[in-house]
Amino acid sequence: MNSTIAGRRRAGAIAVTVGMALGALAPAAASAAPADRPANTRLGISATDLAYGPLEADGWRRGTTTVTIINPTRKTIQYPMITFLNNGADHAEHAIWSWDCPIGHGRPDREVCITNPLAPGEGRRIVFPFITETGGDTRTATVRVDAGADVEGTVLPKTGQSTWFKVTPGF
Repeated sequence: MNSTIAGRRRAGAIAVTVGMALGALAPAAASAAPADRPANTRLGISATDLAYGPLEADGWRRGTTTVTIINPTRKTIQYPMITFLNNGADHAEHAIWSWDCPIGHGRPDREVCITNPLAPGEGRRIVFPFITETGGDTRTATVRVDAGADVEGTVLPKTGQSTWFKVTPGF
């Protein structure tokens, strides 16, 4: 068998393993890295699309996105940080974030949730409420996950990644 085919099989097996771990959030599947290969050092993230409801009496539209994070590393992440970058239209309603976000930071350019420690291979789903005054066209928003160094939101380098999700205004 040539090395190209073997490489594709390995890549396919890795993709299936990671996909199964993200889908089921199974700790054992995500933490089993072969000894001859270093463990992944970046946290994984995905987010559902956000669809706002109709305009409410207070002038706001409300909706939610569910963010899934996974720790593929071999170490517990003490301060997993989920960060929503400010796009000028969609505001994380951090005042009512769940107990999954015991520490929150509102900054001019972002909203940060520091969630509970994340064990090796562990995954977590968190529902985040959003508000907007803006209707308009469908747009995107960005969320990222990083390992934090402390409760203040100091990011450890090369530990995270970003993803985007679609935002649909209510009518």
